[in-house]
Amino acid sequence: MIKTVLILLVTTLFITGCTSGGSTRSESIPVSSQYYPKTNYVELIFGSYNGNKKYEQISFIEVTGGRNSKTDDLMNALRQKAKSVGADAVIDVRKGRIVRKESNTTLLVLSIAAGEDSSHTSQEYRSDTLQGLAIKYLD
Repeated sequence: MIKTVLILLVTTLFITGCTSGGSTRSESIPVSSQYYPKTNYVELIFGSYNGNKKYEQISFIEVTGGRNSKTDDLMNALRQKAKSVGADAVIDVRKGRIVRKESNTTLLVLSIAAGEDSSHTSQEYRSDTLQGLAIKYLD
């Protein structure tokens, strides 16, 4: 019975090609206790805001790309996260890079099942990030 379950698990993992760590992630850290409904449009401003509108800072947002993410993908993810917190714009947008680790679950399970060293089941890669300050216009 256990052998059958293990075979089914391994087969499923091979079919799906499971990896973890390679997807785009977004994170929001509120800097305001005010709640705003979701917005439909968010402006991205690389650098400081030079407009005339008064605004409130509502959240710090960071988006981390996956293995093959492009800047456009990150910009779309940043906009989506900003919309979800009710922002009208994200200011001071900056691009960075971090090192991420991607784990292949299939290799991990096979290594553990075989009693082998599982350290070779993950790879490090560089990933782009975008971060900025989500704001809500007060006008």
